[in-house]
Amino acid sequence: MNYENEILRCMTMVEKLNIELDTFLISKDKEIEKNKKKKIKKQIKKCKKLLVSEQSKIVAYKNPLDLYNESFFAERKKINSWMYKWEEKMGEFLVGEYSLNSVVDFGCGTAHSLLGAYNMGAKVFGYDIAFSSVKKFIPKEIVNFVLYGDVTDTILCEICNCAISIETAEHIFPNKSENFVKNLCSSADKIIIITAAALEQTGIGHINCRSKSFWIDLFRSMNWKYSLKETDKIKLKCTEWKSPDWIINNLMFFIPN
Repeated sequence: MNYENEILRCMTMVEKLNIELDTFLISKDKEIEKNKKKKIKKQIKKCKKLLVSEQSKIVAYKNPLDLYNESFFAERKKINSWMYKWEEKMGEFLVGEYSLNSVVDFGCGTAHSLLGAYNMGAKVFGYDIAFSSVKKFIPKEIVNFVLYGDVTDTILCEICNCAISIETAEHIFPNKSENFVKNLCSSADKIIIITAAALEQTGIGHINCRSKSFWIDLFRSMNWKYSLKETDKIKLKCTEWKSPDWIINNLMFFIPN
């Protein structure tokens, strides 16, 4: 699929945001009331966030591996290493709570969810398109269980009790959403857990933000149903683990029909 129109849209948005940012920065330096200056600072922060998001989309559309390089994962480790803790706790909890013998993670990144599952005795598998870049950041205990894999292409994986995919759906090309879900559904026989960024949710490389109903309908078409009860259970645990708000809000739990 040709994404030139989307790239052009992002480039136009970047140009517009740069103009807005310059306007805000000029206003901030003027002698204005304190409450107005506070509002302008918030506008600058929001504008910068949107600017980074749109710029990253351009790179993601052209070549995702240019975005998800070694520097990307090094920065993530530097800034967000605290996230590894809740990811491990999730892996541990899932194995214990649902009596899982095996777990596969599509778009596993540093694979800390798999580390938690592995520590509980489960057999683990992981796939990531940026494996060559992220390999050095994967815990040594499980690095040999992670392979290169484009989660939107067919991946022939051993069927596991559980398939997970955290913060991956929003980073794939939109026209590959069905292939992505097929991989999850064909690789699990007990439960599937994913997160997927909501519509218009900003973030690095967010090129496939969808409504929850989109994903729920797609899984339903492949004979997996959304479980509100189990979703709420995991959300509650995520709150205890101090998972990011966007993880909690975007989480979905599926079981076979």
